[in-house]
Amino acid sequence: MSGTISPGIALDAESGVWRLSGDWTLRALSPQIALIRRTLAALPHDARWDLVGLRRIDSFGATLLWGGWQRRWPEKVELSESHRVVIERVAQANARQLPAAPGFTALDAIATLGYALFVFRDHVLAFLALLGQ
Repeated sequence: MSGTISPGIALDAESGVWRLSGDWTLRALSPQIALIRRTLAALPHDARWDLVGLRRIDSFGATLLWGGWQRRWPEKVELSESHRVVIERVAQANARQLPAAPGFTALDAIATLGYALFVFRDHVLAFLALLGQ
């Protein structure tokens, strides 16, 4: 396995296209994550993208990029099919809503109180056993 290539993001001034390069993986992005996040946040929403120069992208890199795209596909983007699959998987995962946390009901309160009483009883019995020795 060859080494990691540092991720890059640059504007091609002539064409106005943002080009990504290198490895967009957790390992490669970690040293410069703050800079990449700031760069992605500052980009215009109608930016055009060229991801053909990407060597590798994992779910972390795809999530970072998807967030930079405001969770929607840009109008103009060039990328390989394998990279598209990774980004689409992240997009689908972000589309699903997390289930709502269940509320704390009166039954939960009774169960918690009952458990606390059993624990207290066990402590009292253990203390009495200790005194009886």
